[in-house]
Amino acid sequence: MEALSPLFRRVALTLLLVASPLAGDTPPAREYDLKATFLFHFTHFVEWPAEAFTSADAPFRLCVLSPDPFGGALREVVAGERVAGRELVVKTVETADDAKGCQIVFMPDERDSALVRELPGMREGWVLTVGERGDFLDRGGMVRFDLRQGKIRLQVSRRALGHSQLRMSSKLLAVADMEK
Repeated sequence: MEALSPLFRRVALTLLLVASPLAGDTPPAREYDLKATFLFHFTHFVEWPAEAFTSADAPFRLCVLSPDPFGGALREVVAGERVAGRELVVKTVETADDAKGCQIVFMPDERDSALVRELPGMREGWVLTVGERGDFLDRGGMVRFDLRQGKIRLQVSRRALGHSQLRMSSKLLAVADMEK
């Protein structure tokens, strides 16, 4: 039997983990391991326009506004990976301005969702914004991780997606709850 590709193994693992509930006493590390895996998979299920990159050989930047809740999990998940031929790098940033050149920006629960509107590339529709706060989609965010009944659910804002130049795969949309 042929060995499974690393991407296939990660997808299978993600589906297995998402299908199993997170126990109430499970450390937050497991939750963020799953979220890190989701963020990585977004790179394969969303298409960015060429204008979202500063040059033809620019890396794909996955940025996290500090404080970074992932520890080393996100960097471990993306280590050695490429997106559409581009090196995939994780960058922790302090301010919205520091996120210039990022294709995905994750905003942890500790950050004010209003910052989403200040991110470079938002006006052009080149940034996939992912957050956790309950008001994240109302403030202009695109994808929200929602922890319900011990499981991570995805919520996608129809409005934010429609105003962007990003194309989200129907496979990703099929597993998400579509919001206004």
